[in-house]
Amino acid sequence: MGTLINLHELGQKLQDEFESVFLPDDVELPDSFKSSVNELGGYKYDYQRFLVHIYSEDLNGYIPNQWFIIASFFVDYYIELQKYKNLLVETLKSCGLSKSDERKALMSMYSTELASKPKDKAFDVHKADTIVKVKQEITNVLNKTTSLSEEDKDFLILFVSNYDWWYGGKTIDRGDFYVSPILALAKVVNASHSYIAEICKSFADSRTISDNLRDGYKLVHKELCKDNSNKTNFTLQQIYYGAPGTGKSHEINRLTEGKDVTRTTFHPDTDYSTFVGCYKPHMEEVDMTIVIGETLKVVKDEKGEVKKEKRIVYKYSCQAFLQAYIAAWQHPEKEHYLIIEEINRGNCAQIFGDIFQLLDRNWSGYSCYPIKADTDMEQELKSLFAKDWNMGEELSMKIDNMYAKHYPKGIIKEIKDGSLLLLPQNLFIWATMNTSDQSLFPIDSAFKRRWDWKYVKIAKGRSKETKEEYNWQVKFDYMDNQTLYHCSFQWWDFLNTINEQIAQTTSSDDKKLGYFFCKPKEQGGELIDAETFVGKVVFYLWNDVYKDESSELFKVAEGKEPSFDLFYNEKEEDGEWKVVVDTNCLKSFVDNVFKKQPDKVIVEADHQETEEKQESSVE
Repeated sequence: MGTLINLHELGQKLQDEFESVFLPDDVELPDSFKSSVNELGGYKYDYQRFLVHIYSEDLNGYIPNQWFIIASFFVDYYIELQKYKNLLVETLKSCGLSKSDERKALMSMYSTELASKPKDKAFDVHKADTIVKVKQEITNVLNKTTSLSEEDKDFLILFVSNYDWWYGGKTIDRGDFYVSPILALAKVVNASHSYIAEICKSFADSRTISDNLRDGYKLVHKELCKDNSNKTNFTLQQIYYGAPGTGKSHEINRLTEGKDVTRTTFHPDTDYSTFVGCYKPHMEEVDMTIVIGETLKVVKDEKGEVKKEKRIVYKYSCQAFLQAYIAAWQHPEKEHYLIIEEINRGNCAQIFGDIFQLLDRNWSGYSCYPIKADTDMEQELKSLFAKDWNMGEELSMKIDNMYAKHYPKGIIKEIKDGSLLLLPQNLFIWATMNTSDQSLFPIDSAFKRRWDWKYVKIAKGRSKETKEEYNWQVKFDYMDNQTLYHCSFQWWDFLNTINEQIAQTTSSDDKKLGYFFCKPKEQGGELIDAETFVGKVVFYLWNDVYKDESSELFKVAEGKEPSFDLFYNEKEEDGEWKVVVDTNCLKSFVDNVFKKQPDKVIVEADHQETEEKQESSVE
C-alpha cells in the first residue's frame, strides 16, 4: 500500500461533496471565523457583511465571502498535490539530479505530454507513441529508487504524463501549479478567481479553521441543497418558440408527463383577474333567512329544521397562477408546472401585473424580490395554507436564513399568512409562443430577460411510441379532359419547398409552417385530404403570409384574378348543394409551388374509374 491517494478519485469526491451543498448566494462568514482569521498568506482582512476587504503593500481590493467557503472544500486536494510534487522532487534528487536538472526533467516530461493536448495536427499522429515513451522515461527514473511502492510509482507516472488525470494546466515545476486544478474542480473562471487557490494554500496550515468553516456551511445548507438535489435539470422559466406546427406544446407535454400541471391559454381578453384570481359570483346553498323589522331570522319548516335556498354569493376564486403557486408551497417535495399556451396572444404586462417582479429567481430557484399580496388574496392564501401546509421546520429555517437580511423575523411566516408572495424553487413556469403571432402583443425586453428561450426547429415529425419518422402525404383527385387523375406529394417535401419561398418573400422565418401544422384526420393515418389541406394550409398562406404580397402561387384559374374563393365550388350531392374543394384549382396551386421541382408531384391517370363514371352519366 502506497502513501499517495488517487488524485483523480479524490478530486471527484471533493467536487461531488462541494456541489451537493454549495449554493451560489451571498453568505455571511461566522463570527468565530472572523475572530480567528484576520490575515492569511501575508494579506490582512477587514470583514463586511458579504465581502472581505483584503490589502497588503501591493494589493488593495475586495473578494466575496463565497471564496473562503469554496476554498475550504478543496484544502485536502491542495495538500495531496503538494505531497505528489514533493515525492517526485525527492525521487529526482535521489537520482543525483541538481535543482536545475530537476526542473529540466519535469519540463521535459510535460513537453512530451503535450501530445495529449496537441497544438497542431502533427502531434496527433504520434500521440500514442509519445505517451508510451514518456511513461517509459519516468518508469526508468522511478525504478532507480526502492523507497516507493509500485502503486505510488504508478500514480507518479500519471501525475507527470497525464495532466488531465489531475485536472492540471500549469507545469509541475511552477510554484503555482496547484491553481488550475483547484479552480477546475470548483468550476470557476480561472482568470478572476485565482485567489481561491491561494486561500486553499493558506488553509493548509490552519486545517481546524478551514474544516470548521466547511462543516458549518454544510450544516446550514444541507437541507436547502438536498431540496435542490431533488429537482430536475429543467429550466424554471422558459418559453418554447417557433413556427406554428413545430410541436411546442407536444414537447412540453412529453417533458411534463406524470407531473402536476396547471395549464392556461392567453388570449386578448386575458387579464390579471383571470390569470391570478379575483372575487367571482358562485351559486351556493345557504340558510333561508327573512328580515322581520330590523331582525334577521332563520326560516324553519314545520319540523323545525332550517330551510335551505340557493343564492349567489361572492367568493375569491384562484385562477391558474394561484392554483399552481398554492400547490407548490403546500407540497415542496413535488415539482409543479404552470403551462401558458400562446403567451404572446395576451398583454403580458397587464396579465402579470406585479407578479412580474417574482420572475427574478436566485440561484436556489426562489424569487429574489418578494411582493406584497393584496388584502383579498392574502385572506384566501392564509385560509388555504392553514388547511394544508407540509413544509418541514428545517427547510423553513433555511429559507428564512436566505432572506434574513430584509426579513429578520422570518419570511416563511409571512408567506404562510398570505401577506407575501414568493415563487418557490419547485414551481416551473413554461410557455409556448408562435413566432407568426408576434404582432399581437409585443413582449418587452424586461419581460423577455426573465425567461430562457428555447427555439423549436422545424423538423420531420416522429411517432411518440415507435420514434419512427412519419410519412404523411397529401392526396386528392381531379378531372382533366374527362380523365380522372390521382395527385399526391409528400407533406415534408411541400413544407421544405413552401418554407423556402416564405423566407424569400417575407425575409423572415416567422411565417413558416411546422410539420404538425396540418395532420391526417385519422389517428395513425398518413393521408391529408384536399379539404384539410386547403382549409388549413392554403388559407393560412393566403390570409397570413401572402395577404399583402402579389404571388404567382395563387394564379390558379386562367383569366381570373387570384382569390381564395377560387379554391371552392358548389356541388350537388344527394339532392343537396354543398361547398367542396375545387381540386383543379388545387392542382394548379400545387404545380405553382413545385414549379422548380415538378418531379415531387406524382400524378396517375385512373382510366378505369373514368370509364365507369362516364358510363354512369350516360345511363
